[in-house]
Formats: sequence, structure tokens, C-alpha cells
Amino acid sequence: MRRTLTTSLMLLLASVAMTGCASPDPVTYVDPNDDASYIGIGGAGGSEPFVTYGADVASRAKAIVRIRGMLAVARTVQPASPDEAAALVDRTMVDDLVTIEPRLALGKPALRTALRSSLEALRDTPPTDAAAYNAAVLRVSGALLDQAETVVIPVAARQDPGFRAAVLTDTISDASLRYEEAMEATDDESDRLLVYRIAYGMLLDARTRGLSAIPERDRRTIQEQLKKIADRALPTPTPPAAPVRAEQVVADLGSAADLVASSAEIDTILPTPDATTPDRLRAIKRGVAAALETHEQGNIPASLTQLRQIATTSLESAAPGLAAVDPALLTTIERALLIDLPAAFATTDTATTVATELDAQLDEAIAVVASELEALREP
Repeated sequence: MRRTLTTSLMLLLASVAMTGCASPDPVTYVDPNDDASYIGIGGAGGSEPFVTYGADVASRAKAIVRIRGMLAVARTVQPASPDEAAALVDRTMVDDLVTIEPRLALGKPALRTALRSSLEALRDTPPTDAAAYNAAVLRVSGALLDQAETVVIPVAARQDPGFRAAVLTDTISDASLRYEEAMEATDDESDRLLVYRIAYGMLLDARTRGLSAIPERDRRTIQEQLKKIADRALPTPTPPAAPVRAEQVVADLGSAADLVASSAEIDTILPTPDATTPDRLRAIKRGVAAALETHEQGNIPASLTQLRQIATTSLESAAPGLAAVDPALLTTIERALLIDLPAAFATTDTATTVATELDAQLDEAIAVVASELEALREP
């Protein structure tokens, strides 16, 4: 059984969104790769970059795309609607920042603190001057997110055009699903607008950064197709008075995503979980129990060292398999192991509670992966 990604990369809005939002600072992205970089991608059966690099890496890469996209929309919306801009920043913190924070906490905690505090400032105490707000957004979407990407995405994946094309393909597909969700959200107009803007932002980032993932011979064709879709269905950060039917946008963006995958000769299937994933999750359980015992004995430095060892061994090997089945559950476990539990070990009153909750989450993950593996074994 082959699993396709449920979220899709959004090549679309590079040109469209820039035109629609009338940004004062257009983005020009220069592709560092020439066509020779794409030679060898795919082949007869196509390459499978998410299988190669892992579903957990793909999940973090797509979260970074969404953060950049939401910040771009917030920058456009803020002069007229500061509260709506703040809602966009809050949404990406809740949905996307949490996905990359655990690995930042492990690899570069000072950067994690800087990124979170900068987003909190944009949400809670943003500059009232438009130029200052733009500068603050650009600092986050440029310098801080660029640095974060180097920490949470392996260099081989960042430099692989096939992986970047897979992220783009999946972003476009995800944008179509968000658009459909927005068109169906009739009860809450503010939620409908927010979901529409998520789709708009993903397309915007795809069109400013994502096009470099496409071999040069096909870029103009795909760019024109995306521009046509965006001009008709998502021309501005606010839905048009007569929106395009969701079925049509889903079909159009699906065709664009297929064209990207075909051009790059990739298959965006998710990897199947390794058969050893449940055992690796059990190893995390045993490691956490041992670290808690060390903590209860009063040796806090040693207990923190044990947690870090778990993260770089058992978690690292279990993450791709769990992310292929339930990426949200992986995020929950990573946050507990890499952020919440180390913080709890600094105080003696919450460590047992957090460790117990993490143990239950790991039991859930073992059951979920075991069920998936059983389904894969069915003829």
C-alpha cells in the first residue's frame, strides 16, 4: 500500500500573489542550480525524495514554507487590519512553529528563543509604522527562518532539487485543500478568511521561492499555469466577491502539482514505516524511564544528558516512521521529549507528570504504527 502525502506544496503564487498583494518589496529568487543539477533525478520510475530523506524532514520543510507564506500575508494585511495580521502570526505559531521548535531546541536553542520571541512580538506588540513592521517581518522570514532551515533540514535535502520539488508539489496540493476548506466554512467568516489566507500565503511563497525546484525548461509553463489559477481564484489576500468553485480550483491546482512532479521526475509518496519503528519507540520509553529515575536520584545534569542521547539515537531513528503515519503525534512527542521534559527536569515538581504524559503518547504512537504495519502486510 502506497501512501500519498495529504498536504501539498504550493508552487502557484510566486507571480500571482506578488501581483495581487502589491508588495512594496518584490522578491527575486535566483536558482543556484543549473539544469545539470537535475540530471539523474527520477529515471524510469522517478525518484522518491520523501522516502529518501524521511517524512519528518518533509513535515518540517513544509512548516517553514507555511510560516514564510503567512508572514508575507500578514505584511500585506497589517496596514489596514492589524488584528487580522496578528491572527495570521498566531495561527502559524500554533500550527507550524511547533513543528520545527523541538529540533531547534535540540540543535540551536538560542535560535529557537529568538524566532519565537520575534513572532510573539509581531503578534502581541507589532510596530505601528508600516516600514518598521515590514522590516520585522523580513528579519523573521529571511534571516531567522533561513538559519532555522539549516538546523532542522539536512543539507543534502536542502540542496536536492528533487526534494525541493516534492515539497513544492505537496504545498500546491495543500493549498488546494485549504481553499476547499475555506469555501466550505460557512459558519465562521473569520475562520474562512484565515484558512483562505493560509492557501494564499503558501502559493505566494511557492511562486517566490519554489519555482527554483523546477527544471528550467518547464519553469515558464508552470509559472504561467500557476499565475492563471491564482489570478482567477486567489488574486488578493481577501476572497473575491464571486469565488471560483472549490472543485475547479482543486482540479486546477492538482494539475499544476502533477506537472511539477512530472517535470522533476519525482514521486511524492510517503515512506512506509520501518518494521523496527515500534521497537525504537519502546526504546524511547525505556530511556525516559531511566532518565526520570536518574532525576529522582538528584542527578539533574546526568538526566538531561540521558534525554539528549535518546533524542540523537532512538528518536532520530523512529521519527521518519511515525511521521509517515501521524506527523502531528510526532510533533507532540518531540516537544515533550526535547522541550517540556528538559524544562520539567529543572524543577522537581512536574517531572513525573510530564514523563507520564510522554509515556502515554509513546504508547499511542506504538499502537498507531503497529496498526499501519499490520495493514501494509495485508494482501
